[in-house]
Amino acid sequence: MEHDPKALVPLCEFIWEIMACVEAGKPDTFWRCEDAFRTLVRSNALDSLYLVDGASEVQVPLVVTPSLTLSLTIARHTAASLAEQVRSLAGLSEHCMIGVLGGSPFRYTHFVQPSPGPKSLRNAGEIVLERGEVATLRAGRDVLRAHPSETESILIELRSEPVHPVRWLYDLDSLAPLRAVGARTLERHAPRAQA
Repeated sequence: MEHDPKALVPLCEFIWEIMACVEAGKPDTFWRCEDAFRTLVRSNALDSLYLVDGASEVQVPLVVTPSLTLSLTIARHTAASLAEQVRSLAGLSEHCMIGVLGGSPFRYTHFVQPSPGPKSLRNAGEIVLERGEVATLRAGRDVLRAHPSETESILIELRSEPVHPVRWLYDLDSLAPLRAVGARTLERHAPRAQA
């Protein structure tokens, strides 16, 4: 499938805008990108850049710098794939924004860590993100667990540089902390890692 090169213009403009906003070594400057990210997700600018081909999981990095990572993700969260991949919930070591570009809504349960340290999670409820909507997840606070879906959710995610050196793993049933792991030990993809 050939793509119109003009379709890349909004994405390139977005990348230049966020690169000017974020300062290396200052992960909280990541939130300066929120308005631009929401605008990109609500637009149809990226529609011609992805093709859903039935793959269960595809992640394409678009921008990777020391201060942020932007990737396009096609994810199918079936009951079987979630059971195989996830044995615990994982906290975030980086700030993250996830937007739904298309496909099915992205459904997840949102949990909150009382602090970045080892305390039981609090269930903050179930969330459904429709096309054009964005979830903002803070390092050391937010944890999500993706719900099963039989069709793909086309997501775009933007992550800051690491904020915390470790992330906590939690028991799926009791929500109690299990252990801390190095931030770089786990995958950098929120819906899969916290599913």
